[in-house]
Amino acid sequence: MYAADSSPFQLDGRRALITGGGRGIGRACALALAQAGAEVVVTSRTAAQLEKVVDAVETLGGSALAIPIDLATDDGAVSLNETLTSHWPGGADILVNNAAISPHVEAVENLQDDVWSEIFRVNLEGTVRVTRAVGAAMLANKSGAVVNITSIGSVRALPRIAAYNASKGAIAALTKTMAIEWAQR
Repeated sequence: MYAADSSPFQLDGRRALITGGGRGIGRACALALAQAGAEVVVTSRTAAQLEKVVDAVETLGGSALAIPIDLATDDGAVSLNETLTSHWPGGADILVNNAAISPHVEAVENLQDDVWSEIFRVNLEGTVRVTRAVGAAMLANKSGAVVNITSIGSVRALPRIAAYNASKGAIAALTKTMAIEWAQR
């Protein structure tokens, strides 16, 4: 982490939404963005983790809001966007799609359909839902940045996590498509 006055980039006045922001990469993104001056909103299904991130951001002198939510449903993404637009009427400037799960470590032949579906519902469909909802304001504002977190598993096969690898590969393809479609807008 950089000291506030030596950050290689400044995001004063910017608003950043980080999904899966309660721990790990999402937490690190929230802290780095806050340290660079952005106001952050973090989401996760676990409220207690989010509150710790909010406390850490505030300790850095930043501003943060926690929104505990399940992004695996259409209602979750809609609710998130409603809460977000009431908090930030102009929408987010930065979206970091980090929310993901990989609850089962199974060989492909043992992978159950419901497990496959759950991983895709959270990892890929959650990313699509949030991006559609939050991205609409970015497109209207003709400004914004979307960062989709994938995995080495999206380009290099890792054993016993086929559904996770495939979901992250799909996000990588989605990201490339969005870059082409949204760059002109």
